[in-house]
Amino acid sequence: MTVTGEGKTFGKALLNMDAAAPMRINLSQLRLLAVDAELAKSGDLSSLLMELSDRIDMRMQCAVALTDASAKDVAEALKPAAGARLSKALDLMLDARIEQGSILPATLADVLRMGERQSPVLIALSLEGQELSLAGGYTMDGSHLAPDETALLSLLLGHAKSLRLTLPGGYADLRDVSASFRLSEGLNGARVELSMTATASSFTENELEQTVADGVIKLLTRLSANGCDALGLGRQAIMRTHDMAQWQALNWGERCRGIRWEVAVGVDGPA
Repeated sequence: MTVTGEGKTFGKALLNMDAAAPMRINLSQLRLLAVDAELAKSGDLSSLLMELSDRIDMRMQCAVALTDASAKDVAEALKPAAGARLSKALDLMLDARIEQGSILPATLADVLRMGERQSPVLIALSLEGQELSLAGGYTMDGSHLAPDETALLSLLLGHAKSLRLTLPGGYADLRDVSASFRLSEGLNGARVELSMTATASSFTENELEQTVADGVIKLLTRLSANGCDALGLGRQAIMRTHDMAQWQALNWGERCRGIRWEVAVGVDGPA
């Protein structure tokens, strides 16, 4: 059953949806919250998520996704495999995509907890025919990240330790990935270090190191230029300030737009 509600505000739409349902809607088992990507571009996404979190029955561990598809089409595509509960099927799909590096963990609790010190990357949800697809990401302003960009972020943030990375001219199977990043003393630059074991389709080790480094610099430069601190360098920046007044005066959301990135990648061949 698909229940819809419309209203001049989000709160009124929820009330109308409650009224249209044959029984009281309970969000304590909610697994996936799919939001129109256009709403993020309007700048209203944060307030909507805050309003949802105020519901006493809201499950804060639900995954947050942005989509270009209609709510009706998404709801109709949510069909579990035969014999499986929908909630269990969604849990398994989300866990598998995170492990593969296709998406990043993005629960409602995660998004609200990050605050000003890190920018969340939400899940990209799309429909391929009648099938649900979770791959790629969105920033809070609705900017889209391709699946290969999300995979790079997954490696940098430590969510995936091994995966197949699609690169210009080929692919590489990466294993035992470790990453670190540090903000410069002047807060105007950052150094990222990546080490890994890799088997590549058509790259020497040096070529692979350069290709991965170029991809990381391109991605992080684009994100930071849009004010997206996906690595959470704001957590390091706030430690350099003496009090909240100094942190607010730093205006990190704007400061991070001008960060200069330095990336070093070390690749070992298979043993």
